[in-house]
Amino acid sequence: MPPPPSPTVPGSSRLPAGTELAGFRVEGTLGVGDMSVVYRATQLSLGREVALKVMSAALAGDREARQRFIYEGILAGRVTHPNLVKVVDVGEAGERLYLAYELVRGETLRVRLARARRFSLAASLEIVRACAEALAVLHAAGILHRDLKPENLFLDEQRGLLVGDLGIAKDLLGGGVNTRAGYII
Repeated sequence: MPPPPSPTVPGSSRLPAGTELAGFRVEGTLGVGDMSVVYRATQLSLGREVALKVMSAALAGDREARQRFIYEGILAGRVTHPNLVKVVDVGEAGERLYLAYELVRGETLRVRLARARRFSLAASLEIVRACAEALAVLHAAGILHRDLKPENLFLDEQRGLLVGDLGIAKDLLGGGVNTRAGYII
């Protein structure tokens, strides 16, 4: 079996540590999804760590996927709330689209549930309260999250619960990228 392609080969989805992209230096991989890879990166202009979500090179030619990816950042930038992951930057470097988010210091609710198996009533109520507040702010801004699950809820060491990943959110105010009729995401 041949080795996988080198991350430096044009069209490869993975960026090796040390790669610079639009003012961000990749430090390591945080996660991999169907549409993107999320890296721990340094924003060079400010010297701060961020989560850099880079769209898969395989989707570079898909106009609808590109619009949806960028729109995630635009929707995330529309609202600010202590229980929402903050968007730092949205852009394109060559053929690569990227979203830069604050780096959450902690873990997902999925990871915490797997480890803890159950929470106290007080901890459970705090998670529900924080999530409800974040969703209320999104809804007031005309954004329907549509992908609320433990993998998209982050437990930050300082800030508590943060709602993230607006990748399939719907813009209820219009003007956004909509899911095609008959498709389930």
